[in-house]
Amino acid sequence: MPNRILREGFLDDELVSALSDGAETLYTRLILVVDDYGRFDGRPEFIRVKCYPLLVGNDELTKAGKRDVSMKAIAARLRELARKDEAGKSLVTLYRVKGKPYLDLHNSKQRL
Repeated sequence: MPNRILREGFLDDELVSALSDGAETLYTRLILVVDDYGRFDGRPEFIRVKCYPLLVGNDELTKAGKRDVSMKAIAARLRELARKDEAGKSLVTLYRVKGKPYLDLHNSKQRL
């Protein structure tokens, strides 16, 4: 897995700034796990395990409501990331190949 650089422009990005806290956290974590082309498995259960490895099964955090990493929450955040703005831009494209879901994270090709 390549290292990523988050540039200061990330802070000024209007699409990122419009996200809910949960979707912004997922977006940042996805940046760390996608391949060199910004692609990743689109199954919410897979994303959940890869992006939140220490929270899956951690009842102390998840049941207390501090972090919602349920499948329903992950799926909703993915839809939020894929939502297009008025100019037709989004942070993520969700698509299927032979019935299997994938995602394409836009502008993720910054590597160290």
